[in-house]
Amino acid sequence: MVAARFEFKRVILYAVLAALWLGAGALRAQALDYESRWEGKLGGKDQFYIPQRVVAGNFTRDPGHELLVIDSDGYAYFLGWRTDKLINLWITSGKVAQGRVAGLAAADGDNCGYDEGALLGPEGQLVLLGGGNKEFKVICKSCLPQSYASFHGEFLAPAQADSDQAEEIMLIGNMDGKPWMLVAKVSGKKARVLNAAALPEIDGEIMSLWPATDPPGDRFYLSVYRGARGDVIVPLRLSEEGATAAEPISLAKAGLAVRGVYAADTDSDGASDLFVSGTTGKGADARPAMMIFAPGEEKNAFRTFPSNMPDPGFIVAPDLNGDDLREIVLISFSGKARIMSLATISLVVSGKPVKKKNTLLLVKKRAYVPLSVLPGASVKEKDSLVMIKAGKRTLVLNSKTGAGTLSLPGQEESKVMTVPVTVDQGVVFYDALKLCNALGIKVQWNLLTQTLSIQNK
Repeated sequence: MVAARFEFKRVILYAVLAALWLGAGALRAQALDYESRWEGKLGGKDQFYIPQRVVAGNFTRDPGHELLVIDSDGYAYFLGWRTDKLINLWITSGKVAQGRVAGLAAADGDNCGYDEGALLGPEGQLVLLGGGNKEFKVICKSCLPQSYASFHGEFLAPAQADSDQAEEIMLIGNMDGKPWMLVAKVSGKKARVLNAAALPEIDGEIMSLWPATDPPGDRFYLSVYRGARGDVIVPLRLSEEGATAAEPISLAKAGLAVRGVYAADTDSDGASDLFVSGTTGKGADARPAMMIFAPGEEKNAFRTFPSNMPDPGFIVAPDLNGDDLREIVLISFSGKARIMSLATISLVVSGKPVKKKNTLLLVKKRAYVPLSVLPGASVKEKDSLVMIKAGKRTLVLNSKTGAGTLSLPGQEESKVMTVPVTVDQGVVFYDALKLCNALGIKVQWNLLTQTLSIQNK
């Protein structure tokens, strides 16, 4: 690890830097509420593997982001969200890494609209992955120029360090026994160093490096271990001379024995939120917990995040289905995955959002709607019986039990069926999928966005 000692001088300069860094964050909204949507193992039952490193990026022409996972054997797996689950899209034909992978990042180094992969091999060498949709392979080994052959990388992250639109790679490591930072422009099979400088002395041991913005820019967060004095976050900003470190942000208020820090832009505001995982309590009373906070917020900076995953190894926040809303993906070191999305539900009928209250209800994770929202259907009620006609189909139901019969065109006998029913605030709700399917009305439930779409066929 990169370790150094430095006493930060509390001068006006730090106050100015902190204001520049954190001023915008103080105006940010409260953290969004996320709930679990999907759980499973990477690769499923047939192709299960153990992850070394995980990163999210735009690796295909499909809408949304994908996950790039380097497994314990050195193969690269690409995963994406399809319909209602996370699946393997493809795996590289050969190993992309030999041994331990120290770091992994995704960056659009040639401004082509798709990300390439960058990793640090067991000797700290920079390795580039590319080749386009489903043709990823190692395109460059030990990619830094020969003049930086003695550089041993330990951390890397995407960056935007110059005026063009292509992204660069920020690296932190050791060179000739001293902590150094490099900014490398990667394109094709080459990497060119734009900036190289001694790393500002950090009081403690660097544990991780994260971009402070999304898309990446010239600001970063260092997670720093300081033993009994408590872990901190050190904001870092690139400059012409190298980089400048601002005053550390203490993690003491998180109330955790810190095990890991991760950064992800969960609310798509361009600024990274920080996740802190660890334990509360001591000894036999120790329990896993996670906090989330946005550096710069004054009130309720640290909030409990209900991950319910003991000691997650990786956290990323991709837009898996291309709807401009971020999901949160937690992956354990054993390969278990959990996807979380915003805890909101919405109803769309005939292409238009329904804003009226009490028109959509979740019961045991299934969507329920009142009959009033059905497009193109006529409804007649008498006592506890209700008759719904849609096209040439007629459904008669008991509004208390959901038991009823379905009459289909061309069939003499009615089909006996039951549509689950519930009552909320005096309104009768029916299982939307079973109800619409019975009536021949097009219906779709989006698991990630928690959106029910209903439309006449």
